[in-house]
Amino acid sequence: MSIRKKLFIMIISTIVIVSGAYYHSLSKAVEFALNGPEDTLATKMEEDKEYAKINSDVENLSIKFSKMIFKNPNYIYDENKMFELEKGIESDIVGFDIRKNNEIIWKSNLQKYDYDIADYPEFGINTLIRLRKQSGLNAKEDIKIIKQIDFYFPSGDVGIIYIFIKRDLVSVIRTNLFFGTVFMSLFLVIILSIINSLFIYRSISLPLTKLIEGVKKMKNSQYDFEFDINKKDEISEVAKSFEELRVELLESRKIRNEYEKDRKEFIDNITHDINTPITSASMNIDAILDGMINDEKKETRYLKNIKEKIGVISTLVDELSLISEMDLNENVAEFTLVNMEDFFNDIIDEMKYEKKYDKVEIEYRNEIQSFFKEIDVQKFRRVILNIVENSIKYSDKDEIRIRIESKLMNNKAVISIEDNGPGIQNGYVDIFKRFYREDKSRNSEISGSGLGLSIVKKIIEMHKGKIYSEKATNFENGLKINIIL
Repeated sequence: MSIRKKLFIMIISTIVIVSGAYYHSLSKAVEFALNGPEDTLATKMEEDKEYAKINSDVENLSIKFSKMIFKNPNYIYDENKMFELEKGIESDIVGFDIRKNNEIIWKSNLQKYDYDIADYPEFGINTLIRLRKQSGLNAKEDIKIIKQIDFYFPSGDVGIIYIFIKRDLVSVIRTNLFFGTVFMSLFLVIILSIINSLFIYRSISLPLTKLIEGVKKMKNSQYDFEFDINKKDEISEVAKSFEELRVELLESRKIRNEYEKDRKEFIDNITHDINTPITSASMNIDAILDGMINDEKKETRYLKNIKEKIGVISTLVDELSLISEMDLNENVAEFTLVNMEDFFNDIIDEMKYEKKYDKVEIEYRNEIQSFFKEIDVQKFRRVILNIVENSIKYSDKDEIRIRIESKLMNNKAVISIEDNGPGIQNGYVDIFKRFYREDKSRNSEISGSGLGLSIVKKIIEMHKGKIYSEKATNFENGLKINIIL
């Protein structure tokens, strides 16, 4: 429940309690006015029928109006309901007027004249009206307002209900009510103050204190707690926002820790992959410089090995630069609307004329016809070639077979590339991680940066696509990589 609703209920409860207390005092005063000070015993009051009627009417009107205001103050506008209330009054001297702001919107049938709004009590005077000799209500009709109920309309307008008796009761009421009213008022103020203080502490002060403590913990980078968001009030809404922030910061710290761990592993892998070819090339250079190579053919072989290692380092540096740019979103994709059928036909034709693919049997099956898609042609070309070259590099067969298939599914292009290589035992998700190698199923002696498939994954993510791997479906042990665009 919102704090606003709780405060509203508290105010209404206070009005009802105070109204009940004042009603009790007013009932006593009315009895004094009707029967005289000497007839105040309970037995005498019970015998007086006129007093019983007035007492009952004032009580019923107070209760009915309080319920009506609590349920919906707009019922006051319903003339039929007002006629029913007036019709239900037993005493012929009890009536009521209703005020909205500075206008009387309902006048009792007991009242013959219209009075200036200044003659009526103002908002907040929940007590008897002092005798004002210049008052039009007293001067003309001897109407004495003995009860008023203050409230607000849903529009925010001020509303006041005046319950009056058309008889000169004011002097007796004033005499007999003063001391009892003062005592009861002080008592109610103390009790209601205690209740309101407890309400404010439990509903506002205590939750705010817990909220402040939680914020201080977050300030000190402590996130191993939870904000209380079980209630449905304004403070809980604020706590909910802080709880979401706490979870985000906690996740951010976890991601940062994982990032630091990955960065260290990344640097270690880079160092290893660069040092290995450098060490090999350096040993070959030392052998040549020391004159240990007398055979010209052997020297040529050493030089070719040096050149190969330099090529490995150059490729690694290029791929590191590329993946670094993609991590920082500095490598902007240049999307072009292309016919996917023509795109794959061009790649297959290109591989047919490449010498490195001479010993590779590439089977291509196309089910895409006139399907256009926005892609970065060069980067997506690199995706296909990286996957194909990865299959060739790690193949353990004399006869390398690669199957490429493209088709449409739910208006998306699905590209599958599978090989007849050794496949992998597990780690179908891990193969897209940087520097990942599964030595049991892949030949660890084959040189490579270990970044090829991680670059592929980055490029696919730039295209808002998905990529995953699984066991080959057309070969016995091979690997199948699927791309969805």
